[in-house]
Amino acid sequence: MRRCCLFAAGLLLASASANPLRGVLPEARAAYLPGDGQFRCADGDGVLPAARINDDYCDCRDGSDEPGTSACSAGRYYCVNEGHFPISIFASRVGDGICDCCDGSDEAAYPAANPLLDSTICTNTCTALAARDLVHFESETVSMRAALAQRYASVKSAADQVVQERDELARLEVEVARLGGSLANVTARLTVLDEEETKQREAEDEERRAREAENAPPIVEGEVSVERPDDAKGEQTQEAEDVDHADTAEDEATSADEPAIGAGSGDGEGGAAWTQSWMRMDEPPVQPQPEPVAVPAAAAAAAANDAGAEDSDSDSSESDEHEGRENLDYDGEEGDEYESRDYEGGDDDEGVGGDDDEREGEDYDGDIDYSRSHDEGEDEGGDDWADNGADSDSDRPIPPELAELRAEKQKINTRKRSLDDRIKELKKATTLDLGPNGEFFTLSRKCFKYDAPDYTYEFCPFDHVSQKKGGVEIAALGSWQNSDGWVAVSKYTQMKYSHGMRCWSGPDRSTVVTLKCGARSEVTSVSEPEMCSYALTFVTPAACTDEHLANLEQLLSKLKAYKDEL
Repeated sequence: MRRCCLFAAGLLLASASANPLRGVLPEARAAYLPGDGQFRCADGDGVLPAARINDDYCDCRDGSDEPGTSACSAGRYYCVNEGHFPISIFASRVGDGICDCCDGSDEAAYPAANPLLDSTICTNTCTALAARDLVHFESETVSMRAALAQRYASVKSAADQVVQERDELARLEVEVARLGGSLANVTARLTVLDEEETKQREAEDEERRAREAENAPPIVEGEVSVERPDDAKGEQTQEAEDVDHADTAEDEATSADEPAIGAGSGDGEGGAAWTQSWMRMDEPPVQPQPEPVAVPAAAAAAAANDAGAEDSDSDSSESDEHEGRENLDYDGEEGDEYESRDYEGGDDDEGVGGDDDEREGEDYDGDIDYSRSHDEGEDEGGDDWADNGADSDSDRPIPPELAELRAEKQKINTRKRSLDDRIKELKKATTLDLGPNGEFFTLSRKCFKYDAPDYTYEFCPFDHVSQKKGGVEIAALGSWQNSDGWVAVSKYTQMKYSHGMRCWSGPDRSTVVTLKCGARSEVTSVSEPEMCSYALTFVTPAACTDEHLANLEQLLSKLKAYKDEL
């Protein structure tokens, strides 16, 4: 029985070798029908009789003598696939029991060589595949044309936007220079007025103190005691010193009459002095105490009310100033410039096109919010003023001219800071390589989200890639670097974002973004093929080219031709 099977297999192999053109590319058929009966290996390394072509034995190192068998692993088998696209497969797949060619030719010569393979398993499915692919390629061609239309519109919009932003940049730079001059003038005027105001306030304070000293209430014995003014304190201190001297003299006189203690004569002056010193050595020195001064009850009550009002005003001023600081609207440095981008993907994805294509920029010609009363980190001078229009050291109101200058300076600073941020943004955009024709310009103003089972990924073209969870960024996966952002070997089809968050005991995170042509801009997949190295696939009309459309139309034309032939 075994001999019969081997004999049948030999007949089949002989049948296969009887067709030297089986599995041969059409353009190479002449080499397999030599006029002299000698076959020459494709690499020129050997010559053998033509009868040894497709004899299931590998004679040529390149496998060119066995295009229709699996004897040479390096060989290629050509599927004719009449009615559909011809393909070339590895020769090792011939006779492996799997239908690789839609016409089944790769398995047709070996049904008995493989007992598990039914000779009818590989039926010809080329016609059905052609009908299916015809519908698919027609749909793809329509989508490709729509994608290219969006790309052309994006390129035109980018060109117009570049011109507008260039003009805007020039205009803003002129305005910033003008604001710088105005700010210098206002600051100089404000410095002069501040100095004058300071001198006038000091003079008024000195005059007020003198007036208070002059109008001090009279001193009356036996009534409520209050603290005297400064001049009265001086007189009181002098009186206390006089009383202290009198007491000291009285003590000395008394000591002179007392008997002496110690060695020596009891009547000597040395003994009295030693006794007085011994009695006072453990007592603290006598400090002059102010003598209470009596004033009328009505005057005391008025003074107490004035003191309470002054404390209340001081507390109110401090409270207002603290509250004012808490309510300041500080414009910090622009840390995430992509905050002004349009977000797409996730639940709010609206795709490319429509109203979201244009970036929502700020209107720098409109009104400015001047609620911020100080320039954080700037020391311009003359900006520390109370919100109630009164001087912080007294109840004297700030002169209108000074208040107007301070407000004008604040407005200029706010406006200039806003323009500086916009200029920085515009200059950064001019350094980006947005494609040969600026086709990626629109993408540079957008961000896209991709929801994975465990994380949400954020992709902002020409800025960064990040990993989030619960709306909070947990890892920076790389940022755009102008020097090596585009992968050189596949420029404008692959982008690299590097210098992300460092992995534990590993390198910095990085992401390679592969751009593919499609009618809709969206992230289609995110993976981590290597530790801390991520791969992101992004489909966008900006990646479509006329070559893509030409290839699709060519495939569609071939399929239609095959259909017409059948």
